[in-house]
Amino acid sequence: MRPAPGSRRSPKLGLRRTNKARPQVPITLTGVVPAHPATADHLDRVPTWNGDTNYNFGTCGPCSVANSAIMTWKYLAGVDISVTDQAIFDLYRASGNPDFDPATGAGDNGVDMTVMLSALVKQGLALTMPDGSVNVIKPLAYGQVQWPPYDDIHAVTAIFGGALGAFALDTSQQRQTDAHVWDYAPSAPWGGHACFCGAYTSATAAHQVDESLITWMERCGTTASFLNHQLEELYAVVWPPLWDSPDFIAGVDRAALAADFTAITGRPFPVPVPPPTPPPGPTPPPAPVPDAALHAYLTDPQMDKWAKRWSPTTAPGSTGYAKQQYRNLQTSEGGGA
Repeated sequence: MRPAPGSRRSPKLGLRRTNKARPQVPITLTGVVPAHPATADHLDRVPTWNGDTNYNFGTCGPCSVANSAIMTWKYLAGVDISVTDQAIFDLYRASGNPDFDPATGAGDNGVDMTVMLSALVKQGLALTMPDGSVNVIKPLAYGQVQWPPYDDIHAVTAIFGGALGAFALDTSQQRQTDAHVWDYAPSAPWGGHACFCGAYTSATAAHQVDESLITWMERCGTTASFLNHQLEELYAVVWPPLWDSPDFIAGVDRAALAADFTAITGRPFPVPVPPPTPPPGPTPPPAPVPDAALHAYLTDPQMDKWAKRWSPTTAPGSTGYAKQQYRNLQTSEGGGA
């Protein structure tokens, strides 16, 4: 947790823009949003979040990635994982800070989100499992979410469990952080900051908390007004456990995601992609419901005897015409004399 007032270090930011930004794989939603209630919370069961290094260095980007993995493994695998400072620094160096030295603070230049996420897909992130073993896991892909309309933030939170947000913070957020709510209050620019967003309430009224995020190891709420003014980029990370989860399958066009990945990166998608589900065909007409009274009429031996005696003439109004219609009904029901 954050150090107590008076002893705590100053929180750092760490986003920057570079000319190295990578082309983005778009996240194509199917339009079938999994049953997402008015509220959802993928943050409440996680016991410990990453972010301690972000008090000394501009590592908010790698910390947000770590928290995305921590949430995913907790909710989809029921496992409490952690990410070491060394793993954060390894991703930080690969994200445009090759000379970063935590001992001196040299080379601490922050990250561009797309450069960092491209490095993440290429080299992965070392995750520490409950038994102490360390596994380097590469996401299958990441993609940028064009989040307007506003409810797409909620849809992505429901489908992916959360997303990485890139924010332009103002100095008003410095005092708001201790109150754990970021609200739009125009003031001097503070800088860019990355956070993992993983809960929402759907509240849009002034000053009410909607999307909640993790920053500097703590939960902080944000209002709709803050998001509309200060959320600049939104990214979803496709970790391996997510690929076959029901909500992901229902909410994301996996074939389109894989095709876009190959078109932009020139590489095949790292796991097999199931063919898209064909659209449903026309609904067949309902089978006729047997009429018990008609069936009894057409199979009555006495009625059949009478029909045999009717005139062979088939002119309308004759008994022969009635006989013809009677035999037609018997045939259409599957039999008859």
